[in-house]
Amino acid sequence: MDIILAESPWDIFTALLIVCAGAAYFAQRPIKSLDSTMSMCIYIWHTLFCIYYAWFTLDNSADAPGYFRRSFNPRLEFGLGTKGVDAFTAIFTQGLNLSYIGVFLVFNIIGAIGLAAYAGALREILAVKSQNVRRFSTLFIFLPGVSFWSVAIGKDALAFFGTGLLAWGILNIRQRWVAILLAVLAYTLVRPHVVAVIVIALTASVIFSNRMSAGRKIILGGMSLAICVVALQFALSAIGLGDIGTSDDVYEFLEYRQSVNLEGGSSIDISSMNMAMRLFYCAFAPLFFGVGGGMGLVASLENLFILGVVIRGALNKYRVSADLPSGAKWFYVVFAMISWIIFSNTTANLGIALRQKWMYMPMLLLFVLACFPNRRREAAYDQFNWPPARQ
Repeated sequence: MDIILAESPWDIFTALLIVCAGAAYFAQRPIKSLDSTMSMCIYIWHTLFCIYYAWFTLDNSADAPGYFRRSFNPRLEFGLGTKGVDAFTAIFTQGLNLSYIGVFLVFNIIGAIGLAAYAGALREILAVKSQNVRRFSTLFIFLPGVSFWSVAIGKDALAFFGTGLLAWGILNIRQRWVAILLAVLAYTLVRPHVVAVIVIALTASVIFSNRMSAGRKIILGGMSLAICVVALQFALSAIGLGDIGTSDDVYEFLEYRQSVNLEGGSSIDISSMNMAMRLFYCAFAPLFFGVGGGMGLVASLENLFILGVVIRGALNKYRVSADLPSGAKWFYVVFAMISWIIFSNTTANLGIALRQKWMYMPMLLLFVLACFPNRRREAAYDQFNWPPARQ
């Protein structure tokens, strides 16, 4: 099946209709932490990347054409992971008869919601910072890598949708529990094993941010562990790996995941590196080597910028406590660290790591930026009705 962006005037009309519907939606500020101008800028920026990436996939290796082709299978079975994305894509291909670019634009809206939620979390967290820091933080919203990997047909748009909603929702769980639920559902569909990480992070945020007895913490931790075990077994069964019951099974699972991800557009194989090097490469590589061409240069500049900010934030952490609600602080740290370790041990190729890091990098950056010195603490807390974070 040859992939064509649009084949008929109807395809062009429906594509324009989707773009207009997305613009109308973002003009209404779905993330109330953002003003209308920023909300629309995010959508327009994200849509430009969507159009470019759709065109890029016509002549370059990518996952999106495969998802699009498989979605036309009349005997498509629902599942999780790749099967889940195939079934979700079929809603728009078989159900609504959308073209390739039309389906791309649908996934673009999903990814843009995640980006807007991430921007909303940044806006709230950095409200206590100086004007220069707040202006500087805008660069993190418009980093090319964020939008490039979250616009396409596939798992990444849905995963980033989940990450953004989690980052934003955890700042006010009582009022944003729907956002957290949608994030969990999105991750259940595309990467069900990450649900266990979400459970652990939520449990840590409750245990370490509340004054409860040691007995209650032990009970809550035990319940969380049981839920995680069930979630992991369910996830493994859903992707056809069965049960993992011993350390040998875990080792075989990690080898399997590395072999699956060995292909991915980069010549650097990180599976044979030691743990520290894998962690570094998964988060901050390439750095001007290993990935050639213009895209490699852009990715390297972006990673150098992120690495510099992370180092500066780490140095600030020795002098300044992260100015975050306690629950959000623990959630960001636990989710980022566990996800970072998992993906560095289940990803063998740097090209895949470039995409997958945007499931945990937003959490890491939010925590790091919260460690920058404050200038307007009380006024910002009054604006967002936050309690002061414990120092």
